[in-house]
Amino acid sequence: MGQGALGSTGGSQAVSRVLALCLALVVPGCATVRPWEREDLARPAMRIGGDPEENARMDHALAAREGSMPAGVGRGGGCGCN
Repeated sequence: MGQGALGSTGGSQAVSRVLALCLALVVPGCATVRPWEREDLARPAMRIGGDPEENARMDHALAAREGSMPAGVGRGGGCGCN
């Protein structure tokens, strides 16, 4: 019986290439934060959830537009068009 379509060396080369590609994508994401960069990263706007004050303003604006439901509760308006 024959080997697979790639053969033994072709398969190991393909695995090596995929591994090298994964490493090339992951390694640049590892960086040391310098002391003068920490101030920028510590701002409230840099949080994953965003700036709480900005979120509150946006919720207020959406609540004014969506009269049938509070902002963030659900989609749609009184007419059912959304």
